[in-house]
Amino acid sequence: MTDPGTLTRLIVSGLLVGVWFLAPAPASAAPLPDDVGTLLECVKANLPKHSSVQTVEFRSLDRVGNERKIKARIYWQRFDDGLTKLRLKVSEPPDLRGTALLLIEKKDGVDMFIYLPDLERVKRVTSRMLSGSLFGSDFSYEDFMQLQGIGSGGRHELRDASSEPANNSANDPPVVDASLQVVVHHPGPESGSSYTRVVSYWDRESCTLVRSEMWESGERPRKILEVDPTAVFSSKGARIPGKLVMTDVRDQTSTHLSIDEIEIDVKIPRKIFSASALGRN
Repeated sequence: MTDPGTLTRLIVSGLLVGVWFLAPAPASAAPLPDDVGTLLECVKANLPKHSSVQTVEFRSLDRVGNERKIKARIYWQRFDDGLTKLRLKVSEPPDLRGTALLLIEKKDGVDMFIYLPDLERVKRVTSRMLSGSLFGSDFSYEDFMQLQGIGSGGRHELRDASSEPANNSANDPPVVDASLQVVVHHPGPESGSSYTRVVSYWDRESCTLVRSEMWESGERPRKILEVDPTAVFSSKGARIPGKLVMTDVRDQTSTHLSIDEIEIDVKIPRKIFSASALGRN
């Protein structure tokens, strides 16, 4: 039986560390299956083997159109034990330059640290802080952690898109395309998640993600993640969509994430994945 934590890592892995499985998969990819184990293998075929290094931009818009941009460098690596580590370091704007984030996945959870240049110290991010905004964007620490494939356990179920409620979005029409299948993730109580469920829509033929909805309570999702299928990088057999948008339905704000540069399966020094190295170049 597939481990829920492993499934979480694979079905959400790469949205920022490459977003590779969101793009069209190779023609040989099997249709999205009706069991978790086969789904795992189908999605895994679209992932990078070892690592990625990328330059990204977060462009956040508030409800009146004010804009704030953040640029960062992300180093991501999957190790021999199947667990991952990630380091993000901000280069722009000047007031955030040098701020760094480190995620270390463990078999029993995740260690998360942030370096704040003004304080010249490394601070541990606790489970109580997971719902907080990441650098003022619409991505919370929890969103970012799961988008890197570093997620909590919990329970998963597969559904058809037509089984989802018709009023599942505040502004967009419901997703009821018969070509889609739905993966519903119910975070475990030990995760500290603020979500009751995360509903993700997958294309049956390519095993690629189309849209995710993060639900807290009520009749509409709190956040919606959408992927631009037309902005695609291709590298070493991976096809990598370079743009996605996270919308906060309640607060009427959004953050556009774009990948400016990316390298796949490159060598990364292990020493950069340590809390003591966060404040260094």
